[in-house]
Amino acid sequence: MLDSASFTPPLTATPATITLGAAGRTISYTYDALARLATAVTTGSTQFAKWGISETYDRYGNRLNQTVTAGSAPANSLTFATTPPPPANPPGGAYTNRPDGYTFDPSGNMLNDGINTLTYDAENCLISNTNSSTGTTAYTCDAAGVRVKKALQSGANTVYVFAGDLDIAEYDNGAAPASPSREFLYAGSDLVATISGSKTTYHHQDHLSARLYTDGTVGSPTYGQATGQQATYPFGESWYSNSAPDQFVFTSYQRDSESGNDYAMARYYISRFGRFCSADPLMGDPSDPQSWNRYAYVRNDPINMTDPSGQSWLTTLLSVLIDIFSAVTFQPEGIALGQTIGQAVGGALLEDVFMQARQNIKEAQQQGQQGQSQSPPQTQTPSGSTRPVYCDPNVMAAMLAAWNRQNPGNMLKAHSTEAGFPTYRAPGGGYIAGNGPAGQPPQIQVGSTKGFPISARTNAVDIFHTHPPGTSGLPSTPGNNAGENASGDTGSAVDSGKDIYVISDQGLSRAPANGPRDPKYNKNNSPWVVQGNGIDIWLPKLKKNCNGPM
Repeated sequence: MLDSASFTPPLTATPATITLGAAGRTISYTYDALARLATAVTTGSTQFAKWGISETYDRYGNRLNQTVTAGSAPANSLTFATTPPPPANPPGGAYTNRPDGYTFDPSGNMLNDGINTLTYDAENCLISNTNSSTGTTAYTCDAAGVRVKKALQSGANTVYVFAGDLDIAEYDNGAAPASPSREFLYAGSDLVATISGSKTTYHHQDHLSARLYTDGTVGSPTYGQATGQQATYPFGESWYSNSAPDQFVFTSYQRDSESGNDYAMARYYISRFGRFCSADPLMGDPSDPQSWNRYAYVRNDPINMTDPSGQSWLTTLLSVLIDIFSAVTFQPEGIALGQTIGQAVGGALLEDVFMQARQNIKEAQQQGQQGQSQSPPQTQTPSGSTRPVYCDPNVMAAMLAAWNRQNPGNMLKAHSTEAGFPTYRAPGGGYIAGNGPAGQPPQIQVGSTKGFPISARTNAVDIFHTHPPGTSGLPSTPGNNAGENASGDTGSAVDSGKDIYVISDQGLSRAPANGPRDPKYNKNNSPWVVQGNGIDIWLPKLKKNCNGPM
């Protein structure tokens, strides 16, 4: 388990040291001028022998060599030739970021990784894996591309149940719906426990992966005691595993025993190569050429970054953005992350939101390094006056995060949660979304649709919350509170003295703090700030109406 660490900020090349528990497991890292991992070496001990590795890359972000510099560690080499140039088919690997000697289909999916023969469907979903040891394994994907079944050649099979991008239950060999083989419990997006029959195992993780496991079964003779531990080399190859019961070996990925590769939601990750077998479905950051390589793993910085969805086109920002989708409190309704941002909004809007968020966080980091207050930048109209709270880029990003944080329609318990956050004025102008510190991603709260109370400090300016898809986007009133608190949104706004905004699939609406308490909505009394058929329609309209960059 992670005891102490000093991490390299993204896009710098500062050495870092991480200590993992017992003696001999302290790891020191160095980085090259492009902030890519260059070396890793342990102190070593009698129990944990010293090892060291070095990494080299080409200018395009392809890892060329992982070389052992001390002890015993995995080594690997790939080549990416610069000849022949296009229009040769195929050209040298440097032109496509595909290693020489390996075959790919026209969509850029690797067909053979040297151990496994891989087959994909028309939507780039891996449907079979064949090797000489385990034979052929078949995979089934749902309409969203999520893997829902695995069938081994031996006849064994597993059905997976996902909530958003979290595996919450697995059924082996036709297990009854009421008797899952394994259930997984989460705090936000972090896996904290596995329940298998009557046995509970707790997962203890550092900033990357689960490292220690303890017995959580009440009445067990080993209750509360450590039952296993594991660790990996920087790019995910197994370093040691002592009675670790986990298929989640590296970050949140599921390691398939039949192939040795990791299921990473949108694609598969090959840890021995330090890269994915398929191209990233999303593009990189235009201002960062190292992110343009759509096969490289997290910009070749596996110690400071993760890619939970396999769709990390802004890898320098992703580990921060994950926090946006985490609930403030852990509760059953908050387990599911909901649909991905890519499903909720169009690509152009997504880029605008992420690019602005990226800029805000960069500025906050710079201010923090200079010892200045970490508060969001002031948001003003061209005339210099402060814009409405919903025009602030931090609040827009938080609205999108809250919408993604609630349950979408394909969840096991559809429309059972709402998500929301308070807003505060930031020193120097602009707004802070959520109860977290200034300059940090907003904390999104999740609760039941029945009387969901949003925690806010007394100096909160406004409250934002969602109404689930398919329900009314109008603020609820005392006359139509649908079983919630007797005041509804409009009454609560008057009682609290704060405007309450409703985020829905129909638009953004407002219950004003100055009432009326129980309004009757009509064409002459509309609560709508903006309307549209889906958040991907109305959020760009809101941005345009705000008349300024997001």
